[in-house]
Amino acid sequence: MATNCSELTSCPGMFCGRLNLTNSCFSSCQACPRGYRVDEDSLCRPCDSPADPRDYLYLVFMGLVMLFLRLGIVTFTNWYKLKSPVVIPFYVIPAIETTLSIIFTLLVLPPQGSVGLNSCRVSSVNDFYPIFFNPSVDYVHSLKCSYEVVYPLYSMVFIFLGWNFLLHLPFLITALSYSYYAWSKEKREYFSARTEYVWLIMYPFVLLIHGTLAGLIYYTFDYVTIILAIGSFAVLSTSLHIYKFDDMKNTFKVYILGIEWLIVIGSIILLSCGILSLTEWSDVKTRSYFLPLVLLPPLIHPVLNHFAAPLPVFQCWGVKEYADLFDY
Repeated sequence: MATNCSELTSCPGMFCGRLNLTNSCFSSCQACPRGYRVDEDSLCRPCDSPADPRDYLYLVFMGLVMLFLRLGIVTFTNWYKLKSPVVIPFYVIPAIETTLSIIFTLLVLPPQGSVGLNSCRVSSVNDFYPIFFNPSVDYVHSLKCSYEVVYPLYSMVFIFLGWNFLLHLPFLITALSYSYYAWSKEKREYFSARTEYVWLIMYPFVLLIHGTLAGLIYYTFDYVTIILAIGSFAVLSTSLHIYKFDDMKNTFKVYILGIEWLIVIGSIILLSCGILSLTEWSDVKTRSYFLPLVLLPPLIHPVLNHFAAPLPVFQCWGVKEYADLFDY
């Protein structure tokens, strides 16, 4: 870190700043330390402001995305034995791991030991990509001013994913060990290790997507959340058609007694997060009266289930093997 004494003048670029060494002595223009951000006077100031509710919802959204991916992997790799009690831990444990990972992430970030969060204010999507805005001095030398401008929004998701992996590690080792035992004892019908293998393959892709698209995700996650929530209800409605649950009474029974209740609850939480983030937490008391409306999709879908059969779509596409499933 530079220690030469300079006057407080404007720095080139969007994110270069100076450190206050003494009352009237400042460092040269450079990248601000971790947990600091440059202000309008080109001075690096600590990020000690309480985080916006949107920042918490962003972390919850990333947690729900990981949870839904895990549950989707469990469903598609064990679809032939979803009624078996062996599958239940694969649905319950990811929910516990995700909840604990979010709590532990908040505890290790400033202020440590509290579920509260201090953060730097986000002003634009450019704040997530400071590496593309390093200024050139006299068009010859590039001034390196890349740092986490949106601290800790960028790093906290990596911290969450790290906690999620560590908390899942004991279950992963146990599951793979039992898979080897079941394979050796020819009890492969009781457990499929594909669930854990697919999850291990998926994990690096999640890290890569967040590392490259964090800014776009932060500014669009509320819309994505609402689309995913409504889409999950639609997919659930279609799956109930496949298994001939067209009667409203049977549909509600499946919602309550089957694994599907996890999808319903998760979708309701997703929809609530999306609505709250869109309102930007303004006039919470008034807008909270509209939150019970998130219960409408799981109530409307069973009622309109019979009228949403995708049979004409499959017939139009010429996919006869799927059209036969909906021929009633």
